[in-house]
Amino acid sequence: MKDIFIITSEEKNYQMLYTSLGNLDIHFSWFDSPAEAIPLLPVEKPAALFLVSARLDELKQNTARLRQNNPDIPIWAFLPDTLLGARNDLWRIGLSDFIRLPVLRRELQIIVQRQFFSPDAGGEEASDKRHGELEETNLLDILQSSVDQKFNGSILITHGEGKGEIELSDGQIVNARLGEYDPLMAIKIMSTWVNGDFQTLPTRKKFFRRLKTETPGVIRECLDFITGMQEKMAGMHKPKERLYIRPQLEFEELNYFERQNLIQFREGLSLMEHLQEFSGNPVYLLDEFKKWQTNGWLLSEDAFKKMTARLNQAERQSGLRKLFQKVFSPEESRPPKEQNGLRLNELEAAVSPERKTGWRFRQFEVLEILTGAFGKEL
Repeated sequence: MKDIFIITSEEKNYQMLYTSLGNLDIHFSWFDSPAEAIPLLPVEKPAALFLVSARLDELKQNTARLRQNNPDIPIWAFLPDTLLGARNDLWRIGLSDFIRLPVLRRELQIIVQRQFFSPDAGGEEASDKRHGELEETNLLDILQSSVDQKFNGSILITHGEGKGEIELSDGQIVNARLGEYDPLMAIKIMSTWVNGDFQTLPTRKKFFRRLKTETPGVIRECLDFITGMQEKMAGMHKPKERLYIRPQLEFEELNYFERQNLIQFREGLSLMEHLQEFSGNPVYLLDEFKKWQTNGWLLSEDAFKKMTARLNQAERQSGLRKLFQKVFSPEESRPPKEQNGLRLNELEAAVSPERKTGWRFRQFEVLEILTGAFGKEL
């Protein structure tokens, strides 16, 4: 049985890990701080230290303190999305690896099993284990390197809300998963991701081949897919311009894909910014995007402001018209004069006798009176 120290100031974090991993052959010990755990490290010799905190300063302090006198022990952190941007700082301090929260129980079990219970854990293939950011490399380079090294294992990729996995057996790409996409399309989509994280997980397990295309063909398919996307991007008008949803767009008439994507533009967003977080098929998105612009569903900032101003003006005018239609209704349906207050008396006095016709006036005459009475252009 392996010993793992969990260092967290909140008991709920310990309970979460214990509940998720309690069925594995692991003995967990909970410590409130590094000061409690450090004296027992030489005695217990745990397989790893798990750090859990939502506070970056606490994670940095704990990592640095634990690493100071324990250069070889694996230190893992469980990071919420809000702290993922600080992972490079934690790596420099001495963090071995991290697990992103929230995480599915089964996914967590697989990660821990591969790291601490696979036959090659800590062995000669440990050097195959890598992690990093897609901003500093790209998936095709990672795949080509894995093929050259005859890597056997999985590559986990995250991008925005998208999470994908590619499986290799002896350097051959045999399967991929991303939502409901087929394996080849999953790899092609992931090859366009320019930001996010990747992690390689070596194992001796052999994966079942689900890809019908051989590895060189997969690489070529990805390159063609990227080229096609770039060509479509080149044909887009001002991809860096901020766009907004057209006011009063009828969302009930849109399909699910349109609603899910158009709503992202409610506060203003460029196509480039949207693509950086989009985890689906970018070629399909670009085709749809062009249609949304043609239909007038997305507007430039200037057009959006002008339409918003016109709608606000029309709404104000409509409200005033309704008010004064009530005021200038026929005598029999009009409320008593004293209920209308002084303003009605002022308006009556402003109307010349020859222009009165049973309290019905032509629209321009009413508006002319209102303009003078309220001192405001309509």
